[in-house]
Amino acid sequence: MFTPQYTFEEISLICVHFSVVLFALPFTCIQPRDIKTMLEEPTTRDQHRTMVLDSDVTNVSWRDLGVSSASCHFLENELGFSTATAVQASTIPLLLARKDAVVQAMTGSGKTLAYLIPIIEALLPKEATSESMKLSIHTIKAITVVPTRELGKQVHTILQQYVNSILGGSPQKPSRSGIDIRTMRVLGGYETVKDLERYQQKGCHVLIATPGRLVELLSFTQASTVLRVAHLDTLILDEADQLLSMGFGPQLDAIFSRLPRQRQTALFSATQTREVTDLTRCGFRQPVMVNVQQQFHPACADQTSTAVPTDLPQIPAQLDNTFCTLRYDQRFDALLAYLRGVFGPSGKEKSQMVRSKILIYVLTCASVDWLFTALNSFLAGQSIDVYSLHGKQKSSSRSRTIQSFVECERGILTLTDVGARGLDIPLVDIVIQFDAPKNPLSFIHRIGRTARMGKRGVSLTFFDPTEIDAVEYFRQQNVDLREILIKGVPERVDEPVDERRLLGSAVLKKGDWSRLKAEKGKGKMQTSCVSTPVVENLCITKMRELYIERPEFLKSATKAFVCFIKGYKQHILRYIFRASVLDVVDLCNGFGLFFLPNLSELRHMERINIGVPEKFHKHLPALHPEKKVKTEEIDRKRSVKNKMMEQVKKSDLGKGEKKRLFLQVHVDEVYKDAAALKKLRKGRLDDTSFLEATGFGNESLSSSGRQTSASKGKEKRPTDHREVFVSASSSENEMDIDTAPHSFTQRARKRRKKRR
Repeated sequence: MFTPQYTFEEISLICVHFSVVLFALPFTCIQPRDIKTMLEEPTTRDQHRTMVLDSDVTNVSWRDLGVSSASCHFLENELGFSTATAVQASTIPLLLARKDAVVQAMTGSGKTLAYLIPIIEALLPKEATSESMKLSIHTIKAITVVPTRELGKQVHTILQQYVNSILGGSPQKPSRSGIDIRTMRVLGGYETVKDLERYQQKGCHVLIATPGRLVELLSFTQASTVLRVAHLDTLILDEADQLLSMGFGPQLDAIFSRLPRQRQTALFSATQTREVTDLTRCGFRQPVMVNVQQQFHPACADQTSTAVPTDLPQIPAQLDNTFCTLRYDQRFDALLAYLRGVFGPSGKEKSQMVRSKILIYVLTCASVDWLFTALNSFLAGQSIDVYSLHGKQKSSSRSRTIQSFVECERGILTLTDVGARGLDIPLVDIVIQFDAPKNPLSFIHRIGRTARMGKRGVSLTFFDPTEIDAVEYFRQQNVDLREILIKGVPERVDEPVDERRLLGSAVLKKGDWSRLKAEKGKGKMQTSCVSTPVVENLCITKMRELYIERPEFLKSATKAFVCFIKGYKQHILRYIFRASVLDVVDLCNGFGLFFLPNLSELRHMERINIGVPEKFHKHLPALHPEKKVKTEEIDRKRSVKNKMMEQVKKSDLGKGEKKRLFLQVHVDEVYKDAAALKKLRKGRLDDTSFLEATGFGNESLSSSGRQTSASKGKEKRPTDHREVFVSASSSENEMDIDTAPHSFTQRARKRRKKRR
């Protein structure tokens, strides 16, 4: 008889272990490689999959790329593109072959159509019995992730125009051939539930989304059960370097984890950063690297090379990059002179003026508002539309501004770096950088708004003499800048001194600042011992006249000055854009201000007096009134109060007890004033005794705004404190003396005595 060597329990345990190994074996074979192992792999494995192409590759027709006749009709007849660009010619075949791709190309090279064409081609039926004709309207086949709402709206507009041309009818309706392609954008700005309602009502095959809103939809419990992304074929990351620089790395990781792994992923970027390289190694499956380069550029390559280094940004050859060295008080004059040279003199008729669109980039949102108002004032009546765009505006307002600027014939758009990337505004001829950007990468994207799709363009940058080293820096970054001179700019002969620098008095602050501050408090130190020359030119003089007529314009200029200094200190290239040598007097004259604003960075510069023409001297007291001098009575009262506060602070009491005592000091003070006022109303105290008891003076009462109508008239008379406090007690905004806590307790005690 056969005797088993193992018990029944041991045999069952062995079978369980064996079945677990068999069940887990196929899954371990398809698990992705470890991220650390992928990052430590030598780069030689990726070099054979890198395609380095010349940007001058032309004469490649759409049909040679395998594009359908419907798409060719849209591209050639509606968009006017007879051939494909270099990035389109290299990327479209890869995406049609279902390959992952990482594409780096210059701005304005046609990257948007390079990924939209393969997406639409994949949804078009190849045969009459194709399954794509029977695709559900709620099955999402492609997702495009964009960094900003403006770029998302722009991409969706091109996509919807493309789809409408193929369908041959109205959007969201199937064509006669049975093709049905539905698009949708989810860019935030409203509740997530509304996006779900639109998705359930109209459906979606191609989705344009920002990272934050897409993560919300994929993570939302209700949305995760509604969105159909199980059959997703393509994921596109547009402007990937901006997605990572804006801090969307965690959102991208969440998107990768919630989408099917068996998908096609493509990345498009204008610059290649280390973060982008790490992203391609972790979230892609053996991607093909496509790098569309420029030809030989003498500014950054030697005589033996035929192309610029692959890690440098690519600049269109048809873009003329220029710069002009100007001090800050010359910039606005130079800008007006340049604009008149572009559009023509103001005396020309509208039909004779040149049709042109110009972008003017500044450093801060406050500078946008100031420059927008200034240009509207100086260019009034010249048939030139001026617009403003910055990040503090509402999304709907920015969309209307962009649409109006696209539709105008002669226009100027003042904006910040919110419009430096991704925006494709047609027929932009000139880009002017009134202020250099904080991030040098934004410089590349700013000038990339012109010279797009093979057209010519001009960029002009204003540099201060202290910032001239930036020209050499950008030359090393493949941006060769050519210096020009602008006619009609007033020359300056005076040179800035240390006292006019932002940190020119740093030595004083370290050594003798405490002594000078003490002398100033005693009245021995003058507050305006350094006077600057008077800057007289037509633009600054006219701007100051506008400030006198419109005080809100002066407030806008003051805010722009303050924000500019705070923003200038945040430059990444601090060894070039040095805040320590910033001439604040030139900057103050450039904004047309009369005084240096009250700013913590300018405390050591209170002794500087901005020179203004004599005709403005009579307006200076009203524009910058001196501080009110406090009376001795108020100082005496505050000194008594401060002594009590100091005694409480120096005590060994607890935090809660000190807080209670602080409150008690204020309450006691209110009781004393209320009691003195009550005696004054009953005639027990005269005015002099009342002032001694309360510490109020004539100047404080007249400046407090609690005056009678008679005291506000033209005839000045001595202030009657009885009238003042009676009117104050009857005011709606002031507390009546009868309702004071001290009087209330006294009346309560009297009632108790009567009841007894």
